[in-house]
Amino acid sequence: MKRSLSVLPAAVLIAFLLSCVLSACLTADTTVVSQKMFLPADDIVPGWRRDGNVQLYDRMNLWRYNDGAADEFIRYGFIELAVQNYVSNEGASLKVEIYRHSKPEEAMGIYNLHRDPAARVCDIGADCYSDLYTLHFWKACYYVRIGVFSSDSALAAAMVDFARAIDERIRGDSALPVESTFFPAECRIEHSLTFTPRGAIGLDWFPAALSAAYTIDSAICNLYVASFDDSVSAARSFERLNGLEQTTQCPFATIGCAECIEWRRDGDSQVYLERFGRRIVAVEAKSCSRKEAERLFSLVSKRIR
Repeated sequence: MKRSLSVLPAAVLIAFLLSCVLSACLTADTTVVSQKMFLPADDIVPGWRRDGNVQLYDRMNLWRYNDGAADEFIRYGFIELAVQNYVSNEGASLKVEIYRHSKPEEAMGIYNLHRDPAARVCDIGADCYSDLYTLHFWKACYYVRIGVFSSDSALAAAMVDFARAIDERIRGDSALPVESTFFPAECRIEHSLTFTPRGAIGLDWFPAALSAAYTIDSAICNLYVASFDDSVSAARSFERLNGLEQTTQCPFATIGCAECIEWRRDGDSQVYLERFGRRIVAVEAKSCSRKEAERLFSLVSKRIR
């Protein structure tokens, strides 16, 4: 018994030290910091104060806040949502939503999902756009949406002020996976680089991928780059693709894509696929020819090898 009592203080001390180390790690990693900390307090934006308590939602109850889009957010690695309403001295209302996702590319993907190409671009976060009633930006693992209920220049300015205040509080890396460097800038449609969750190219089993849209000789092509754990896994998936109906060999020999296959997915589109080590590249060509797809593969192959 005496031995047990003498060991106990040491065990407690070790547990305490471990908890301190864990706490320090969690504090240093912004991906596990609750986004409540990023919500501006009263008068951080002059003339605005919080209206009610912050509302928190996770994967289990997101449907209570946004029933129609809950499943969509979860597909993009959603973890937690913090919602805070604000009211101005003049009685105007503003709402802040901060969504936390598992990875930066997932935050970017949900941010881009409903993006209006004509929306105004703002210099906030990793990327930002706004319209008359909303402002959206993403940074690190967070997607931020700010909304007002009437179109007014003062409210538009308030949305920007709130966004900048939140942007300053988010500390984290917005770097995307190395695969983002495989997308050539040439012919790429501006702001089209994004993340597509599992099920890209219309196949439920196909993994998540980065993607971007390209204009090749006035035709539109979508480029996907999916990564696997190793080249063996990628080769097995490529064999599975090669076994789909309506697939034919389509080697782009001039650019070294000897394994390339063409998959006629439906009546008006085809997908060209090639494996590069542990990655599979797909060009979805609804309105471009094989020649145009080959040109895009040529641009990609120079970067990915």
